Amino acid sequence: MMELTPQEEQSIRDFNNRLLKEVEIDLLLTDDEQSIKIGEFCDTLTRLAPAIVVNRSRVQDDRPAGIQVSERLCFHSVPLGTELEPFLESLAYLDAKRIDIPNPVRSRLDRTGTPSLLKLYVAPQCPHCPIMTRQMIPLAFANEFIDLTVTDGTLFPDLARSDRIMSAPTLIFNGNVRWTGLTPLTDIVDIISNLDPSELSAAALEGIMKEGNAPDIAGMIIESGKVFPGIIELLAHGKWPARLGSIVAIEYVADKDIELAARYLDPLLKCLPSMDDTAVGDILYIFGLIGEPDIIPELESILRDRNSVELKEALQEAVERMTNDE
Repeated sequence: MMELTPQEEQSIRDFNNRLLKEVEIDLLLTDDEQSIKIGEFCDTLTRLAPAIVVNRSRVQDDRPAGIQVSERLCFHSVPLGTELEPFLESLAYLDAKRIDIPNPVRSRLDRTGTPSLLKLYVAPQCPHCPIMTRQMIPLAFANEFIDLTVTDGTLFPDLARSDRIMSAPTLIFNGNVRWTGLTPLTDIVDIISNLDPSELSAAALEGIMKEGNAPDIAGMIIESGKVFPGIIELLAHGKWPARLGSIVAIEYVADKDIELAARYLDPLLKCLPSMDDTAVGDILYIFGLIGEPDIIPELESILRDRNSVELKEALQEAVERMTNDE
């Protein structure tokens, strides 16, 4: 059993006594050391606070171990020390009827209708991290388009490295906007509320589509009338799950606006030479769906040196579909 300080234990007991009803959270388990540590924390948490119910489930994708507080809030950490109180406050929101947010922030949030993925990296000894955590948590409860993860970069050093984290707190918005240090909430929400959906990163789009929301992405593409570079990046991705949602989104777009869907052809042509055979096969399906016969010579030229039988069959199917649709 994980050892907590007497102050931490008392904080959890006091929190349990303040709850008006049971609250449920999910423990996301993986096969690594971090999962063991987070699991031990949850065991201790439920021992000290019986009103907190922890449902255990094994992660089926590439997400790290964590504590899923709500559909849009997850802690990839062992929230002790200075992070304990913000974590407990997040559980209190499950018990709350109203989310108190300052009016200037609330008015900006009301304009936010584009999915927003926020990653907050914290460190155990950082004096500013709990302040940032505390101010960010309400956003995940106040707006259905905002997803927030809080990650201890010292517990998950590989994640911190992949996101180029050099200090804490660091907040990353949709993979390409970041704030380091203590940042006013109004500044953050200003950026979120004015986001052009075509600027969504591949990571943000993938996160949305993992929840089965590819049609929502298609709707945003159609409404904006733009090519989403993040979709191109996902279609060229080496892993099938990353490509799948984007393929579905393009199918939806093609059904409603074939000319808009066809604007994805040129960027995809440029990606083909660097893609592996499996990914190329999926992209050829898209070419068959939205392509025109005049691109067939370029496709054949790009793929001339590929020896995969499956790829040659996929190319033939794409060519047949493009020529039969004339």
